[in-house]
Amino acid sequence: LDMEEMEYWAALGDDEVEAEEEAVEKKRIKIVRKCQIALHHIKIVIIISMLMHSQSQKCNALAAVNGLFFHSCNTPDKVIKALAHMGISISPYAIGTAVHSLSRQSAEAIQEIGQSLLAAYSYDNFDINLPMKTPRIEKSSETLLHLTSSDILLLDHGVMKEDLHCSQELWERSPLNFTLSSMSIPRYDFDNLLKLHPESAHLSNLTW
Repeated sequence: LDMEEMEYWAALGDDEVEAEEEAVEKKRIKIVRKCQIALHHIKIVIIISMLMHSQSQKCNALAAVNGLFFHSCNTPDKVIKALAHMGISISPYAIGTAVHSLSRQSAEAIQEIGQSLLAAYSYDNFDINLPMKTPRIEKSSETLLHLTSSDILLLDHGVMKEDLHCSQELWERSPLNFTLSSMSIPRYDFDNLLKLHPESAHLSNLTW
C-alpha cells in the first residue's frame, strides 16, 4: 500500500491493514531467523567435518557427498582439488572411484530386477543438437543426434510371477496367430473400453 491508501484507511479508523502488515513483517522476520539458524548449523557441521577429516582421512562422509555433487555440476578439477585440500571435498580420483562403484552397484541392481521377471521396460526417444563452433565444409556432418533412453520399473502392488503367465492365452487370441481361424478370434473396438467400468445412471437421466 502507498502512503495515500494508508492515510485513507487510518482516517476511517480501520486497523486491519496495519495488523496485516505487522503479521507479514513478523512472518518475514521468522523466516529470516530460521534461515540464519540453518546456516549456522551448516557452518558448524562443515567445521567439525574439516577437523575430523584432518585427523583421519576415513572421516569423509560430508566430503564424499560434496565431491559427488561437484562432479554432477561439472566443477573443474582445480576447484575440486582446492576443496579437497580444505577437507570439504574428496579428490577427483576418489570421485571417479565412487562413481564407478555406484555405477557397478546400479548395474547389479538392474540385473537383479530384470532376472526377477517382475519388471516393465520403458523407452523414450530424444534428440540432442551438438552444433560446431566453426563449421567447415570438409568437416560438415549431422549435428542432430537421435538417441533412445531406457528405464526398468519394478512391478509393485503385489504382482506375482503367476499373474504374468498369460502368454499362451494371449497367443491363442492374437490376430497375428495364423493358425487360428478368423471366427475364433474375438473382435474388440473402442466401445468395449467403455463397458469395462460401467457407471450407474444419474438421477437426472443426463448422459455425456
